[in-house]
Amino acid sequence: MKWRGWLSWCALTLLVGSRTHALPDQVESRVLREAAAVDELDLARAAADAGDARLRDALATPTAREQAALAARAAPHARAPEALVPALAKLACGRDPALAPEAGHALWQLSLRLSPTQLGAGEVLRQDLEQARLALGCAEHAPLPRADIVIQLAQLRATLDALLR
Repeated sequence: MKWRGWLSWCALTLLVGSRTHALPDQVESRVLREAAAVDELDLARAAADAGDARLRDALATPTAREQAALAARAAPHARAPEALVPALAKLACGRDPALAPEAGHALWQLSLRLSPTQLGAGEVLRQDLEQARLALGCAEHAPLPRADIVIQLAQLRATLDALLR
């Protein structure tokens, strides 16, 4: 346990030290590459540092699988996570053995976090929720994703259906 704390401190020190000597645009482009997401706080910090647009870009172009996986893990902590549902659904319904489960889990976490109170605080438009709901249709057509991912998408679909009533 001591080693994990020490390693986290060293990683944070290196990350902060590298940020102070880099230009701001260089720092922003490295956020998803260098984030050491270990727990929920780290993921929330990575989502805040990267911003929704960068998370959406990383999810939309999953050529850098490590970045896309980190973006999927951080997506439930985004400022407007409902806007990331289409990109996450596309990954979850895809055939990538690493990214599909990550995206499915992120969608499931999102289904647990969405509430009328949270949506009201974020001033989420009904249109955004409808677009998110439509994006989940990929789990209804062949080729179907894995069974666990279908269940995760179904839970988010049910949550969105309840919120859209």
